[in-house]
Amino acid sequence: MTRAKTVTTAAAAALAGVLLAGCGIKSTGVIDSGDAAQVQVPGAASGPVLYFVSADGDRLVPYPLLAGVDSSQLVKALLVGPSSTARESGITTALPSPGDLNPDALVIEYSPTDGVTVRLPFAVGRLSELARRQVVCTLAFAIVPGTVSPVTVTGTDTSLGPAQCDLKG
Repeated sequence: MTRAKTVTTAAAAALAGVLLAGCGIKSTGVIDSGDAAQVQVPGAASGPVLYFVSADGDRLVPYPLLAGVDSSQLVKALLVGPSSTARESGITTALPSPGDLNPDALVIEYSPTDGVTVRLPFAVGRLSELARRQVVCTLAFAIVPGTVSPVTVTGTDTSLGPAQCDLKG
């Protein structure tokens, strides 16, 4: 019985070797294919972009706007959240609802040495990482065309940053 079992095992191994060798795919070494792909992030050069939270709730997604929106209007639009059509597709925001937002409560300043500072009319210390990244990425590309600025987010409780926009998931 053990001889038959050994012959059967050997035959199965040989058959597997023949099948694997006969699949038509030859082994190769590492093949250079050039530089890594680069992604063009939409920014102020093509019009302002808001960043909202994906339907999965794990990353930011760009939401382009028509040109002609100033930075204060951009932040207001970010706080209002995605359109009803975008919400139907699952895009959301991690930011608090603006309620009755006082237009004078939003202040956005730019300094060539310090980047962008945005003053929001609510506490920012307990914002989720995605909420912070929504504000940072939206403003990082919008203020100075063709550049990515560091952004400091200031609220009624504290200041966060400066932070760079990191769109990696």
